[in-house]
Amino acid sequence: EGLRLGSLGRLHTQKGYDILIDALEILKKRGFTAPVPFEILIAGDGLDRDKILLRAQFAGVAHQIHLVGYADNSQEFLASLHVYLQPSRAEGFAIAVHEAMQVGLPVIASAVGQIQYTVQDRRSGWLVPPCNIAALADALADALSHPEKLAEMGQVAKASVYPRYSAEAFRHHGESILERLNAIRLDQLK
Repeated sequence: EGLRLGSLGRLHTQKGYDILIDALEILKKRGFTAPVPFEILIAGDGLDRDKILLRAQFAGVAHQIHLVGYADNSQEFLASLHVYLQPSRAEGFAIAVHEAMQVGLPVIASAVGQIQYTVQDRRSGWLVPPCNIAALADALADALSHPEKLAEMGQVAKASVYPRYSAEAFRHHGESILERLNAIRLDQLK
């Protein structure tokens, strides 16, 4: 069985799929051969669909990239992967990265937004500078060359993100905020 790397997100320049294609082209030019076959699945829709497909064709990597459309069930899609990719130029919280980590996937991502504070470089995934094609190519090569490390890295990802972002953690933090607001309100009524 081969490796499945994937991403969830709209097909838009911000998501950096062009950077991902360029990184794959670099690997091809370097003569990199992964020890196991791999494919990249991108779940999402958007105006850049044709541009992404055309760029992949020109780079000679169209056989590795599959645009699968909108994923009705993101958890099911994530569960089918071995590595999650987020080569974005910019992000906020990056919910999909956190969801991927919660299901035990290591992440290869740009160090943007909340991602840079959540992914532990070389422990729960790989962080690369945004728009750095060579660094992304290196991270891909590392992940693809060592598939035996992916499950362990995924468990580190799950263990590190779940306590911080679980429904229970959000409820606890929300209740704490409400308690502080109620205390302030009671002080103001005195």
